[in-house]
Amino acid sequence: MLIQSVKPAYSVWKLLRLKGVKLFPTYLRNHSLGMEVEEPIPPKVAIVTGANKGIGFGIVRNLCKQFDGIVYLTARDVERGKKAVEELNQLGLKPEFHQLDIDDAQSITDFANFIKKTHGGIDVLVNNAAIAYKNDATEPFGEQAEVTLRINFFDLINICSALFPFLRPHARVVNLSSSAGFLQRIPGDKLREKFANPQLSRNHLIRLMNEFVIEAKAGTHANTGWPDSAYCVSKVGVSALTRIQQQEFLKDSREDIIVNHVHPGYVDTDMTSHKGPLTIEEGADAPTYLALLPPNIESPRGDYIWFNREIVDWVNGPLGLKPGFHQLDVDDPESITNFAEFIKTTHGGIDVLVNNAAIGFPRDAPEPFGEQAEITLRVNFFAVIDVCNALFPLLRPHARGSGRPLMDIEKAVESYPSTNTRELAIECVVSKDTVTLHEEVEKEQKAKAGTHLEAGWLNSAYSVSKVAVSALTRIQHRQFLEDPREDIVINHIHPGYVDTDLTNHKGPLTIEQGADAPTYAALLPPGTTSPKGDLIWYTREIVDWVNGPTPKS
Repeated sequence: MLIQSVKPAYSVWKLLRLKGVKLFPTYLRNHSLGMEVEEPIPPKVAIVTGANKGIGFGIVRNLCKQFDGIVYLTARDVERGKKAVEELNQLGLKPEFHQLDIDDAQSITDFANFIKKTHGGIDVLVNNAAIAYKNDATEPFGEQAEVTLRINFFDLINICSALFPFLRPHARVVNLSSSAGFLQRIPGDKLREKFANPQLSRNHLIRLMNEFVIEAKAGTHANTGWPDSAYCVSKVGVSALTRIQQQEFLKDSREDIIVNHVHPGYVDTDMTSHKGPLTIEEGADAPTYLALLPPNIESPRGDYIWFNREIVDWVNGPLGLKPGFHQLDVDDPESITNFAEFIKTTHGGIDVLVNNAAIGFPRDAPEPFGEQAEITLRVNFFAVIDVCNALFPLLRPHARGSGRPLMDIEKAVESYPSTNTRELAIECVVSKDTVTLHEEVEKEQKAKAGTHLEAGWLNSAYSVSKVAVSALTRIQHRQFLEDPREDIVINHIHPGYVDTDLTNHKGPLTIEQGADAPTYAALLPPGTTSPKGDLIWYTREIVDWVNGPTPKS
């Protein structure tokens, strides 16, 4: 005998069918009563937080088209949330709305009770809601840190604590992180080690986040290795939390629950002041992909996903080992022009530029010193200017640039043969633009005449070229401060004495060690206040380029 179940889930299921919601006509058979009881499986449920606009809105739109179940668009503001639903209704999509303020404990409790009573379970949870202060925000950094961490990190924990008990087997959780959440955004080695530790516990992570807020309020956060970006720290916290949550799900009795963290890309939204090059549709793609991962998929699980759906090594990343290649000879104007045109046509802009190309004559080179000086300055200094002139117009807001100064700054700054030349270098640094520096380097054609020492120049064309690169960097920094494109940062880096062809493989540092500081400078988070226009040692320390001293390490 078959008896149709009359449990509340069926009443909800029937009501939704009457409203035209598409449901699976599938059933469970229950033999616990000694007879066959046919129970309809309740519809699947997806929830997106902070979804009345931006990426969250785009995710809801995608799920309404691709997810076979009920999609909840949640928002703090009821009027804006309902307006977003109406906009989707006009597209023929039918999301449900429920008010949810992730920064309000009562709102979270009310929403969790509603989900429990109405559906009994959740199949997709997208934690999208977050905030970010603008670069020109007037609030003290300590206040920014406290508010940002509370909403982006601690409120996320509260949401998960309230809703995770309702996750069904095979549920998918997506935590919206950011490129700012990449672990290498944390300057301090010891801090990065703590975050990267596979055994990092939830309680330890919470302590780290609280420590940052305390130190930000005291103005001592930089001393212990934290960045000058509360948003960055909050998203590093979200990514670290995701890895912990996945480990917890592996021990959960409910089968196959997966959580991942995602960088949606730099998207044209209110949060980016509409400066992001990606559309909302493009930003919503990877989160939607993760929300709809099929049952029992092996990967990704607890992983960091880029906006192009690639899995990224969160600890070492950021984009895996799939670089593109394009020929570029910095000493060939046509090659520079061709490369600039390729970048403009193919990508439209640049986010990171590292001016690394350089030459150095060995000490036993037979070429006359005047010839060495001419070639070295042409390639190491004037070619850098040419590359920058071609590529700087393509830099996007928040772009990062760096160049390599001399290998031994002490020789160039502390051991100048004459005070006059040291003053000349400083004069170049404080000039209004590159013209003065350009003219002074050209004007001192003493090397060919063999009179360079008398004029106070070093007996190393390489050192002179790198002094000029450092001076140029500081000038470029001042120019970027007046640039309408927001937050472009340039620094000059001493990568250390590295085991390369340039050092005849005599350097004690590995290539990985030499690449660390340039990578750090290339990935400085948005809105960072320091370093800017600075000389950074291979240890990531900021060095006074004019006066020293250099680190002892």
